[in-house]
Amino acid sequence: MELLFTSGETFTDVEFPATSSGLTTSDPSALGDRNALVAGENLLNILYFVIGALGLAGNGLVIAVILNVSLMRKQVTNTYIINQSCVDAAASVFLILTTCFQDNGRVLSPDSLADRFYCVWWLTKSPLWGIMLSSSLNLIAITLERYVAVVHPIAYKAAYSRPRVLASIAVIWILGPVFNMIYSGPATVVQNGGCNVFGNWPSLTANRVAGIYLFTLQYVIPAAMFIYCYIKIALALRSRLTVGGQKETAMKKARRNITVTLGVVNLSFMICWGINQIYFFMFNVGYPMDFQGAFYHFTVILLYCNCCVNPFIYIIQYDQFKRAVKRLVFRKKISVAPEEEMMESVGTKETQASGVRSSTTQPSG
Repeated sequence: MELLFTSGETFTDVEFPATSSGLTTSDPSALGDRNALVAGENLLNILYFVIGALGLAGNGLVIAVILNVSLMRKQVTNTYIINQSCVDAAASVFLILTTCFQDNGRVLSPDSLADRFYCVWWLTKSPLWGIMLSSSLNLIAITLERYVAVVHPIAYKAAYSRPRVLASIAVIWILGPVFNMIYSGPATVVQNGGCNVFGNWPSLTANRVAGIYLFTLQYVIPAAMFIYCYIKIALALRSRLTVGGQKETAMKKARRNITVTLGVVNLSFMICWGINQIYFFMFNVGYPMDFQGAFYHFTVILLYCNCCVNPFIYIIQYDQFKRAVKRLVFRKKISVAPEEEMMESVGTKETQASGVRSSTTQPSG
């Protein structure tokens, strides 16, 4: 059975051969294997659907909560968090759709534009993987925003004007799907009445080079940026002295809280994506890997969980968000302070204060 490389799942010439129509056998063990494969496929589809539903509901809640608080929706950090939730909600929708509408086994024609589009765009799950790549790009944008806010606060206000933030969000939405189509389009063809997904490589070497390139771009570079930026952020926060009494302490606490929260979000990305990406990296450098076993499917489930995990992190860790949830749920004027006032100062008051601090101490970096 031919194994075809993809950034998230494995596609073979027949994904579940034991469930193909017209299969007849008198061997009880073969029938047992067939039933086990069908049960496994159904279980995976249920899990994917549940993850998608949780992602859609949870990220929808995050969007509603932040938009419900005026000061929160004006903050740059929360603007990126809203976008993160929009991207993850879109990924959840496509996870549900690609689970519900899979390959029906009909014969495809290479002369049909509709069949080629169906093969290259839908059977590759290009909408899902493109949006998930946009999710990774938005996490990079959030990390850089926190890095500049904490390590280079004087430059923050100029670097993160409203037009620039909105432009970066537009680029994030465009780059993920475009990059995914650039990779998946040439490598996927209608062939022998079926869809040869990610199998149209000129050589095994080209396949492996593409796989290593994707691993570097999709995981190594983001992970390296997360680690570097948060090390610099931690050093900068540690080096600063408390200035201005209780008000400054509250601002520092709010800034630290959102920074730690987003650090946990980045860590969850590294965990959810890491095992699956390392698994494929090992395959692409020549190790024999099992793409039909339980462990591989576990890595795919874990990767999909990245679509729905962030709302739980906000509920547990993000103090301002927790107060905003109470305000929305109980419909009462519950104060989001001190964070709603203190966080606003990241782009304004902190810039002014950093000028005073710079005469006595400089942040790391």
